[in-house]
Amino acid sequence: MVFHLSHRFGTHGLMKYLAKRRLPHTIRFRSRRLFTSLNAHTHSVNHK
Repeated sequence: MVFHLSHRFGTHGLMKYLAKRRLPHTIRFRSRRLFTSLNAHTHSVNHK
């Protein structure tokens, strides 16, 4: 079994495959307040 998984995924491929499955496909914002406050904060830092 171990050799089969090693052949299929490579050295670190199984770890990457399992990590990718844990990531969400989408991120939903119920409010734009968080997004606009982050956007305003990054612009103020970049223009100083």
